[in-house]
Amino acid sequence: MDPSCATVHDARRSPKWAAFLSAGFEAYNANSNACASRAHEIRAFCVLPGGFSMAGGKLTPTHDIKRRAVAATYASLIDAELYSPKSLRENALSV
Repeated sequence: MDPSCATVHDARRSPKWAAFLSAGFEAYNANSNACASRAHEIRAFCVLPGGFSMAGGKLTPTHDIKRRAVAATYASLIDAELYSPKSLRENALSV
């Protein structure tokens, strides 16, 4: 996607990755077979700095995400990136 990105840290700050993800989320939101209602739409996003693993406590044995564990670990980042006025403007999807 962006050859200048060698790490997740790089990708988190890459406009090319942001555009790629935004386009994918917009396509999902526009697909009524995938996104059944406005309640299912993706309106904002951020790329988290770490991976998810069972050993790290972020995945179950069936590889489902442990939402509470992820939310607790990244609460300040999620709040800052998704709910601050600046980030809402930068990451908002046109719906």
